[in-house]
Amino acid sequence: MTPLKKRMKEELVLRGYSDQTIDIYLSQVARLARHFNRSPDGLDDEQLRAYVLHLHERRLGYSSMSSILSLSPV
Repeated sequence: MTPLKKRMKEELVLRGYSDQTIDIYLSQVARLARHFNRSPDGLDDEQLRAYVLHLHERRLGYSSMSSILSLSPV
């Protein structure tokens, strides 16, 4: 596990998120990283915005979008 992923998981545990929610959030961040082929901590606000628009164009459901948006400052 990368230090960034470990830190994110620890933060989510401290905030009382369920194991299932933690898994979903971590998988969404992994998808984000794969989309840009880089670590998520190296992405800027415009890239995050572009990713959210990309997901919107794919017509994701509300619950999917909600879990993704909760991870992003966009």
